[in-house]
Formats: sequence, C-alpha cells, structure tokens
Amino acid sequence: IGLGLQLWIAGAAFFALGHMVAVWAARHDPQFVDVARRHLRFPAHLQV
Repeated sequence: IGLGLQLWIAGAAFFALGHMVAVWAARHDPQFVDVARRHLRFPAHLQV
C-alpha cells in the first residue's frame, strides 16, 4: 500500500492498527501464521 509522504499520519495509523491486530492474534493463538499460511495454500473448496 503506497500512501505517499503526504499521508504519513494515515500510514502511521494503518501500521499501528495492523500491529495491534497481529499482537492480538499472536496472543490468542501462537500458531496463527502457520494456520493462515496453510489456509491460503489449500483453499477450502479443494478439500475432499
């Protein structure tokens, strides 16, 4: 996402929000990255 130098406040807010979501997800489930990666690799409509 290229916000440009004129929208640095929006970029900082986007970064802070994304970081808070990542911290919450890591505290809630420490293996959420592996699960998300597996989910993206094998979509649900391809499961048998």
